[in-house]
Amino acid sequence: ADQSRTVTWQVTDANDDAVGAQNSAMVTTTINITEDNDVPVVTLDATPTLAYTENAGATVIDDALTLSDVDDTNLAGATVEITAGDFASSAGGLGSDGDLLGFGADAGTSAGDGTVSWTFGTAPNQITATRNAEGDQITLTGSATKADYQAVLRQVTYESSSDNLTDQASDGADQSRTVTWQVTDANDDAVGAQNSA
Repeated sequence: ADQSRTVTWQVTDANDDAVGAQNSAMVTTTINITEDNDVPVVTLDATPTLAYTENAGATVIDDALTLSDVDDTNLAGATVEITAGDFASSAGGLGSDGDLLGFGADAGTSAGDGTVSWTFGTAPNQITATRNAEGDQITLTGSATKADYQAVLRQVTYESSSDNLTDQASDGADQSRTVTWQVTDANDDAVGAQNSA
């Protein structure tokens, strides 16, 4: 796409000879624009915490999450991941954390490798969400509007099937999980896709 601007210059004399004012020939300056792809922004609820009770069902993590991007109409992807507090196996043979990200009652489509996928919307604004076999990461792909991605991310849920939500080996008192959100823009400016912070 053409990123340039053209500025045209012309002056008119004061007609000192009283024979009719004259204009100069028009000359132009070209301003070449270098695009800078601004990063998309994920804004969480003002108090981004979820109160989850052991053995509770799937609970929406943040239904007030908002997405913005000043120079992209669409987004191309997103990731939701439990990045702290989870564990594969607790000391004393107490098992894993049982953590599971998902979309509530919608169980999705299971694959033979343990991953699960969901599809939201219809082409060309279709988003595919895939959960890893461990259950602690959901990856979204597909070009869709910011509003479409926002609607899907607001449905992400957390639940645990475990009766032991703490890793006794590391810190039995720590009852928390950290969920990290990131979105990737669609690179409308064609200068390189950007991830949110």
